[in-house]
Amino acid sequence: EAKFDEEIVEKIPPVLYHITPTQNVNKILKIGLVPKSRSKKAYHPERVYLGKDEKNTSNLALKFYQSEGIKEWVLLKIDTSMIPGDYLRLYYDPNFKYGYYTLNNIPPQAIEKIKDIKL
Repeated sequence: EAKFDEEIVEKIPPVLYHITPTQNVNKILKIGLVPKSRSKKAYHPERVYLGKDEKNTSNLALKFYQSEGIKEWVLLKIDTSMIPGDYLRLYYDPNFKYGYYTLNNIPPQAIEKIKDIKL
């Protein structure tokens, strides 16, 4: 797998989504999303994974439950207009056609909890 994928050249979507285990939500809402290197299929720099839409990002909970055994997840909504300037750079995620990843932090003011997912 390539270290970096093709950068998005089109306009950044106004809204993106992120799924996380329930236990991480309070910390994320306090400090934001920070790139991590765990739970990856291949080695590459730390990333934050983001979905293009609510439905497909929510559907990842079942896939992650099957691989990690975690039953409680939360869907977060990211308002990209709340991220300063041209800071956010997105790359296509080669393992999830409905998603992107970024190497940037996402500030807490851009993040909203929108749905609990219990399996």
